[in-house]
Amino acid sequence: MNEMSPMTIGEMVRMARNGRSQKAFADLLGVRQSSVSRYESGRASPPAAVVDACMRLVHQLNAQTSDKQSRKIEEARIGPKAARDNATLPQSAASSSNHRAVVTGETSAVRAAWEPSPRKPVSLTILDPRWSVFLSVATSGSFSRAASALDMPQSMVSRSIAQLETQCGERLFRRTGRGVVLTEFGEQTLPRVARLTADAEALADSIRSVKGQPVGEVRVGLLPTAVKRFAGPLFAATREQFPGVRLHLTEGASSQLEEHLREGRLDMALVLREEESAIRDGQVVARIPLHLVGPRGEALLCAPEVPLAMLSGLPLVVPSRPHLLRARLDRLAVEHSLTLDVAVEADSVDLQYAVASAGGGFAIASVLPGLLGDELASARIVQPELERFVVLVESPRRPATRATQAIKRLLLQVADSQRTYG
Repeated sequence: MNEMSPMTIGEMVRMARNGRSQKAFADLLGVRQSSVSRYESGRASPPAAVVDACMRLVHQLNAQTSDKQSRKIEEARIGPKAARDNATLPQSAASSSNHRAVVTGETSAVRAAWEPSPRKPVSLTILDPRWSVFLSVATSGSFSRAASALDMPQSMVSRSIAQLETQCGERLFRRTGRGVVLTEFGEQTLPRVARLTADAEALADSIRSVKGQPVGEVRVGLLPTAVKRFAGPLFAATREQFPGVRLHLTEGASSQLEEHLREGRLDMALVLREEESAIRDGQVVARIPLHLVGPRGEALLCAPEVPLAMLSGLPLVVPSRPHLLRARLDRLAVEHSLTLDVAVEADSVDLQYAVASAGGGFAIASVLPGLLGDELASARIVQPELERFVVLVESPRRPATRATQAIKRLLLQVADSQRTYG
């Protein structure tokens, strides 16, 4: 099989397993058996270390197949005379010859998996995958959290770091009561490894891409309110325009998606930013006005707009500190001499709406058309007008590949077509 032809991750894992039981293959990779099942079905994406291991196994299988075919051709060329000559050899010599042939074939397969040749594409194992483990531990500050993010046993994470430290002759981490922190040597090593990893992944992306077409997996995070508007159109456009790209979509609150971006678990995400000054390197997808939300029939909500000053003394249902919206409301109270009466703290919009529906107070939220239901009403907060921003943000720890850039463009196109968003 030509390894430059398009192949899904699941197909590659099944090919690497090569008839082994899933349990035996999981033990070989150092992952759980259930993980192998999810990798093969496409329900989960393997970490870089597992992908690299599977790629090496596939290379070895291809090399062994090629070696066997070459031997068959050579045997046919030599013909019956060589077979008769071989039959006259002493049994010990024949056994030794056969043994040498087997060993040579295995060695050739292993060498072929690592060495480039003009007839065979180079391996995509460009950088030792243990350095990806190092980056994950450095980012998360914990072996257990890194193991969870990489979907591998903690013992394998510990072993990888120990092997790196042995090779370097220096400790990379020191343990604390809350996890691990980088040593001075680790601090010096981290930025250089991060740059090398980004360069290696960019090179691997170029190698994987066939005729310039994007290939690979792209992880995208979506806010709950964006799922209905973005998930379907983005998937449909990706399948039509970039069949070599596989989407991995994640739904979560803005703070959760921001954390996944920092950890490198997402390539990009739509997140909320409370103020324009916080947008920074992101791209604004939508501007959403803040509304006062309460039970339908409340006199304060009969008009389409409500001045900010009217919030003073109202029983409010707002998120607890240190939520960014709560911090913003605290600043506004000081700037405009308001008295904020927090009746209930609720940390999700659904909870805030439920409390408001029950008469527990007024919520302050971004209201999208048609999502309030029959029990609630809203009025836009003005004087001053308050807006939140839906921003497309890319992870600083993930490389910008052809696939990620293609999906980013698609996401912005979908956003442009969804002008009613917000």
